[in-house]
Amino acid sequence: MTKKEAFPVKAVIGSGTSPDGKQVFLELEHPTGKTVAFAMPPAEASKLIDQAAMQIDACKKLNPPAKGYVSAYPAQGFAIGTDQNKGDVVLAIKFGIGGSVTYQVPRELAEKMHEQIGAELAKKSGANVKRSSPEPS
Repeated sequence: MTKKEAFPVKAVIGSGTSPDGKQVFLELEHPTGKTVAFAMPPAEASKLIDQAAMQIDACKKLNPPAKGYVSAYPAQGFAIGTDQNKGDVVLAIKFGIGGSVTYQVPRELAEKMHEQIGAELAKKSGANVKRSSPEPS
């Protein structure tokens, strides 16, 4: 994307949902104090997560954070299920402010995640964690 005229954002003030559930609202604050609200369908709003994550990673490459700094969303809970059509694992991570992001994870990737999470837990606890592949659904 080439450089474009942009609305500088001082803060993300909040968000909302239309009464009929067909629009997501996002309210932003300009450095002058002026606010603007955007309304979009939920399917478009979900694209903001991917687009923002991609650009945040690009910014980190151009302007690396201080050594030891970790930028991560504080997960408050999760839910796991299975896509009945594809057999993929469906993972929803819940965040502190009440939202969640749901991922469709191919089985092979889910198995790798299972192994690596087990290895990380074993490193932290010093325990010998038994690893096994998830049972087929």
